[in-house]
Amino acid sequence: MMILHILNCPPGDGQASAQALAAMAAEDALLLIEDGVYAVLDAGWEGHRLDVGRLYALEDDLAARGLGSRAHERNIETVSMEAFVALTARARQTVSWY
Repeated sequence: MMILHILNCPPGDGQASAQALAAMAAEDALLLIEDGVYAVLDAGWEGHRLDVGRLYALEDDLAARGLGSRAHERNIETVSMEAFVALTARARQTVSWY
């Protein structure tokens, strides 16, 4: 069962992004929330290398920052708040990075 890593800060803001990616196992997933969704703007961010189905961004936070279409350009799956809840229910554990 996967661990859901939840990142709420952008890649260039401290070490949280790098630490989250380093802590992830092959079956784990990463969800970008709040300012973490700014990762869609960083073409060099290591998280873009995650396999399809392992990287998500919260739709509401993307929309609030005018980044809705950018996630699709980077092959990041967008999720609603309801899907966020479903991901947490499916996960063995959640870890928040900030």
